Amino acid sequence: MKAILKSIHSPDVDFDKFWPDEADDFGFLLQAMIGPEEDDSFQSFDMQVCTPKWLISNYGSERLVFGRHMIIVFDYDIDFIISKIEEYCGKCAGKDWAELEEKIGRIGKSEFEDYTSYQGKGS
Repeated sequence: MKAILKSIHSPDVDFDKFWPDEADDFGFLLQAMIGPEEDDSFQSFDMQVCTPKWLISNYGSERLVFGRHMIIVFDYDIDFIISKIEEYCGKCAGKDWAELEEKIGRIGKSEFEDYTSYQGKGS
């Protein structure tokens, strides 16, 4: 089984109109709909796209930032960002969706990450 990027959008910016005020200082949430190549299903994976300068302006006082689910870029090029996500997905293969989800989860937060089913468990 292989993963592919099915669609992509941002609740923060409109890719058709967005251009950062400063090419090296921006950040936004990107949501990638990724699923198995074999069918139309997909799952949403969230990624913070940002520049080092944006990280400093937003987290500089923290002295440390855990960078999970971040895509750090040095300038704004949405086509390049999308192509790199597509490339990453194209390299993800596994025996089932759970294996693919784990690999994709290294770059994006799955909509089901940390979800725990209580079905069949006592109160």
